[in-house]
Amino acid sequence: AIKRSHYPLPSFENVKSRLNGSCYFSTLDASSGFWMVPLDEESANLCTFNTPFGRYKFIRLPYGLNCASEVFHRVMTEHFSDIDGVFLYVDDLIIYAKNKEQHDFILKKVFERARQINIKFNKIKCHIGVQEVKFLGHIFNKNGVQPDDEKVKAITNLPSPKCVKDLQRFLGMINYLGAYIPNLAAESTILRDLLKKNSLWQWDENYEKAFSHLKNLISKFPVLSYFDCSKPITLSVDASQNAVGAVLLQDSKPCAYASKSLTESQQNFAQIEKELYAIMFGCTKFHQYLYGQTITVQTDHKPLITLFTKPLHSVPVRLQRM
Repeated sequence: AIKRSHYPLPSFENVKSRLNGSCYFSTLDASSGFWMVPLDEESANLCTFNTPFGRYKFIRLPYGLNCASEVFHRVMTEHFSDIDGVFLYVDDLIIYAKNKEQHDFILKKVFERARQINIKFNKIKCHIGVQEVKFLGHIFNKNGVQPDDEKVKAITNLPSPKCVKDLQRFLGMINYLGAYIPNLAAESTILRDLLKKNSLWQWDENYEKAFSHLKNLISKFPVLSYFDCSKPITLSVDASQNAVGAVLLQDSKPCAYASKSLTESQQNFAQIEKELYAIMFGCTKFHQYLYGQTITVQTDHKPLITLFTKPLHSVPVRLQRM
């Protein structure tokens, strides 16, 4: 079998962190991109297939291999990563700049490089010099990022689940857009309980209410601001019985949301322990933004203030570990 190269693909957070201050965008889609990558003789032999007319083998990277996306992303990165203002995700490119002149300069460099290596773009899927663009299922503009309205409509138009698989599908779609929903783990607790191994499927009005509430939350089209390391940072955290949540704020505007359900043992923590764990979770989740920065932590649990004024040796051992 062909071994995977395990070349890491970028995440939503990777692209969002790069676009702060950008006002002009272009997206390009490589046409039949995989077929532009030649295979060596050994790899081509492994891609042999039978037909009624004889045996044939691919001499270019075929679609369907589990390593194809990683290989093509690596090839595209090697060719375009040296151009500032370009972000790559497999066969999709986004070009971003603060003004039209800078944008056009970067776009010209990308086209020249593509011509040199014989990469063609699908003109139907390309959007050039716009101030709002759809990329990786999200909409980016100068104000921030919000979910693609088509994905939101796909969620809000879903009927009530009839079985466990329907519920799993719904929660999977919600989790994909979880960065826009505050305290998602707490809001979805009652629905996730239905997925437990020993739970009996019995959809009632409580589950329907939670289902409708989640659809309503995502339909509000929240906008996340871009993170700016030059601005003051506030980490707002909260803990409930079953989950902890955190939000990264700048100028009182959310830059990112995160949440996590608590394990059974963590649910037995005292409330002060849960609140402190929420701070630890937020700092870990937003490490790339907070590391080396002076931040303000916002919490509604006053006993934490007293806790932080005490000497470390006088604090309970479990809190010391946190």
